[in-house]
Amino acid sequence: LSHEMTIRVKAAYDLLAEYCMNHTFSFRVEDLAKDLEQSPADYWTERFGDDPIWG
Repeated sequence: LSHEMTIRVKAAYDLLAEYCMNHTFSFRVEDLAKDLEQSPADYWTERFGDDPIWG
């Protein structure tokens, strides 16, 4: 990798690591059941929208 690409990869890693460290994940049965009430397509659309980037 070039120096510039290494900097970009590290910045992306830092952003992802920060998100993961600060995002709350719930494994409570009630929360998991709530998420399963939706169809997978509705679940995806609610969280990520219908941006054409997803195909």
